[in-house]
Amino acid sequence: MAQDDGLDLAAQFRSFSGVAGRDGAPLYERISAGVAEDPELLSLAAVSPPEQRRPTLLLAAVQFLLLGGDDHPLGARYRTVAPPDAARRAPGGDDPFPDFRDFCLSRRSALEPLLGTRATQTNEIGRATALVPGLAAAASALGVPRLTLLELGASAGLNLLLDRYAYDYGGGVAGDVTSPVVLGCELRHGHPRLALPELLWRCGLDRQPVDPTDEPSARWLLACLWPDHLARFERLAAALELAAAIASRPPVVQADMVDDLAAVVATVPTAAPLCVFHTWSAAYLTSDRQRSLAAAMADLGRRRPLAWLFAEEPAEVPGLPVPPPPPEGRRGATALVLTTYHDGAPRSRRLADLHPHGRWLRWWAGDTAALR
Repeated sequence: MAQDDGLDLAAQFRSFSGVAGRDGAPLYERISAGVAEDPELLSLAAVSPPEQRRPTLLLAAVQFLLLGGDDHPLGARYRTVAPPDAARRAPGGDDPFPDFRDFCLSRRSALEPLLGTRATQTNEIGRATALVPGLAAAASALGVPRLTLLELGASAGLNLLLDRYAYDYGGGVAGDVTSPVVLGCELRHGHPRLALPELLWRCGLDRQPVDPTDEPSARWLLACLWPDHLARFERLAAALELAAAIASRPPVVQADMVDDLAAVVATVPTAAPLCVFHTWSAAYLTSDRQRSLAAAMADLGRRRPLAWLFAEEPAEVPGLPVPPPPPEGRRGATALVLTTYHDGAPRSRRLADLHPHGRWLRWWAGDTAALR
């Protein structure tokens, strides 16, 4: 839910436990269920600022310390930290929660500064499997062969490098087939076009930009992933390594996605229409701030040709224009929404539904070219 409409922390951890269980993350399922019933750990999680007061922040802070070499039995529970068979040999029995609780209480002095200053920043590159056809649809809707890009909540800017990745939708590999980063996606419905428009210019903004060449910053980004999803973790590590090797990678400026949007857009070249996009970034805004973002986008659309593309969970963004899914749509899926502005008049379409991490895609838009 939007932050001001959100559940209390205990309810959030219970809800997150269910999400983790359904998404193949038993470690976080059990840990989150335990935190929900533990007043001391809930008080620790409450150290974070209101807009970041979510289960993911405490979980990321713990994994950040473990990835940094903290020697505690809890590390044997994490596939991202321990050797492949270590989790099966973890001391303390099958239940990881006692180790997690001991770690948090014994490392409280190290965790509190992280909780008070850090933000959840997944920069999930798996969502690029939806962004590629989304950008193709945006260029088609605007009737142009090229775009400029601005990503909101860009973190390390990895999704701005989406033309540097390979994509496997089950019918052959698209994109850069030589890339060390291969993103797999099950296409469950429809036939999206996968030919990216020419990208003339690109930039990101984020309140806390991540430098992929800085070890603690890159480690924080990795810590925000779920330790049960080892392949996802390794894929992000490969993307960070790729980004660090690109001397001319797109910049990510330190700015607020609502308050500073107009000022950043004023720096964007006008040689091609602008596409502003974001993935699971507006979910961290209050519903009032989401409405302010929508108003800012409408104002920009009155001034210049514009496409607004986002992948967000509808229940998390009540302040954004999210058309309903078709009857065969799946409740709880992330929605890919495209709003284009022609002479200031907006048109919003729900292009697709997708797995929150991009594992599958249901493409609803029927006016795009065949898969290629």
